[in-house]
Amino acid sequence: MGIRTLAVSGAAVAVVALVAIRSLPGDPASPPATPVATTDAALPPTMGQVASDDDTTAASLPIPSHLRGVAVDGGVDVDRNGSLIVNRKLKNLFHHMIGMAEGDPARLSGVRESLKTWLLEQATPATAQDEVMAAFDRYMTYLEAASHVQLPSQSPGDLERVYQTLALLRRQHLGQVMAEGFFAEQEALDRYTVEQRRVLADDTLSPDERKQRLDALTQQLPESLARPLAQTRKISQLAQDTESLRASGASQEAIDRLRTERFGPEAAERFRALDQQQAQWKQRLVSYQAERDAIRADSSLAPEAQARAIDELVARRFSGTEVLRVRGLGNH
Repeated sequence: MGIRTLAVSGAAVAVVALVAIRSLPGDPASPPATPVATTDAALPPTMGQVASDDDTTAASLPIPSHLRGVAVDGGVDVDRNGSLIVNRKLKNLFHHMIGMAEGDPARLSGVRESLKTWLLEQATPATAQDEVMAAFDRYMTYLEAASHVQLPSQSPGDLERVYQTLALLRRQHLGQVMAEGFFAEQEALDRYTVEQRRVLADDTLSPDERKQRLDALTQQLPESLARPLAQTRKISQLAQDTESLRASGASQEAIDRLRTERFGPEAAERFRALDQQQAQWKQRLVSYQAERDAIRADSSLAPEAQARAIDELVARRFSGTEVLRVRGLGNH
C-alpha cells in the first residue's frame, strides 16, 4: 500500500497518530512491506539546527494559562534569534498534545488548533510558531505513514528491516535535521536492539562470550542510554535471582535481603509493594477468566451474544489501560 498524504488537521490522522505513537517499534513499533520513497523532505531553512535538551542557548517558554496545573511533558526551545531548535522536547510536546485528547474523536480533531493556541498563549516568537506548526504537520504525516509498517516477527532480521524502514520514513517526511533531533537516541537504541538479539540467538557463544559481547554493545551506546540500560539489566538480573530464590523455597526475608543488598532498603520496600500489586492483579485475572470461560461455555448464547457479554464483563472488571493489558495477554 502506498503512502497517503492526508490533511493533518483532520480527526482521522489524529486517531492514526495516537495509535501509531502507542504501537510503533521504536517510536514507541510495528512495521511494513510498504515501498518507501527515498526523497527526503527538506525542512525550512530556519529549522537547520539540532540541539540537546540542555543547550545553553535555548530559552524554555512558559506554560500557558489554560494548562497551568497540568504537567506538560515537553516544550519549545528557541535560539537567540527566536527560531525553533528541533529537539526531543518538541517531540514530547507533540505527543503530550495528542495524548491530551485521550482518544476522543471530538477532541482529536482539534489537536492542531490546541497546539496553535498553546503557542500563542505563551507568546512564542512568530517565526518559531510557524516552524512548530510546520514541524507538527510533518510529524503527523510521518505517524500516519509509519502506522502502515508492520513487524512480522521479533527476529533480528525483521527488526532491522522495520527500523530501517522507519528511519527512511522519518527522513522522507521530517527531513534529516528533524529526524535526528527527534530520533537520534531512538535509532541508536534500535541498532543496539538488533545486535543484542543476534548475540542472544547465537548458540555458538559461551555464557562468558555472550556477556562480553553484550557489554561491548552497551559501551557503544550514548551515556544517556547506557546508564538506564545498565540499570534495567541490573533489575532484570535481580528478577531472575529472586525467582531462583523462590523456586528453592527461600523466605520473603531472604528475598528482601537480596533486594536490599542490590538496591537499598527503600527500593526493597517498593519491590515488595509491587509483588503485592502483581498478586492482586493475578487474582483479578483468574476471577475474570473463570467468568469469561463460563460465558463461552453457555451454549444458550449465540457467538455474538457471547462476545457482547465478554465485552461487558471486561468493562465491569477493568478500566483504562487494564483493558489493554487484558486484551494484550490474549484473555479477551
